[in-house]
Parts: sequence; C-alpha cells; structure tokens
Amino acid sequence: MNTIQRLRNQSLLPKILFWSGQIIGTVTIIPLLLFVGGSLFDELIKGLITFKEEYQLFIFFFFLLSIAIGLIITWFRSRTGALITIASTIAAGLVWGLDGDQIHLVLLLPLISGILLLLSAYQKEGKS
Repeated sequence: MNTIQRLRNQSLLPKILFWSGQIIGTVTIIPLLLFVGGSLFDELIKGLITFKEEYQLFIFFFFLLSIAIGLIITWFRSRTGALITIASTIAAGLVWGLDGDQIHLVLLLPLISGILLLLSAYQKEGKS
C-alpha cells in the first residue's frame, strides 16, 4: 500500500490538505494586507491619492480582504470558503494584472491555498 492510500485510509489527508492550505494562505495574505492596506491608509492620510485617481488600489485591497474572509470562512464552511478564496484570487489577478504587472506570481500562493482547501473539503465529504 502506498503512502497516499495509507493517509486516505487514516483520514489524515484532509487534515494535511486543510492545514497546508491555511498556513500557505495566511502566511501570504497577512503581509499583503498589511503592505497594501498600510500604503493605502498612509497615502489617504497625506492626501496623495483619491478614489477617482487610484481606484484600482482600492479594488485590489478589497479583493485581498475577500481572500482573507474566504480563509476565515473555511473554518466553518470549508467548500464555500475555498471557493470564495479561489474566485477572489482569480478576480484580483484579472483586475490587477491588466496593467502587465507581475502580480500573478504573488497571487499564485493564495490560489494554491484555495485549491488545497477545496481538495480538503472534497476529501472530508468522501469519508463521510
């Protein structure tokens, strides 16, 4: 019996997928929220930007918030939270990536996190 079959039989695989997804997502999204939110807040206080001029930064910040909310929801409703995380990550990549920035590389980790959390949800449902 190979290792994955043993993990599946012991129901460890869903736990490993869940915790891997949570750790990867949390370690990625907290610094992004702090960096983008702090930068946005600082520039708003100094009056350097307005919503009309830099609306994409506001939109990107709200997408980051929705990714964080998706990660929080996975604690209670695993499939719903994973889908919110994946959808928000893809939407943020589409909106922010239109300028040709390399933001897709930064958003790759939250996307992987959402996929791991979704796989964890399907593995849990397969056991019950």
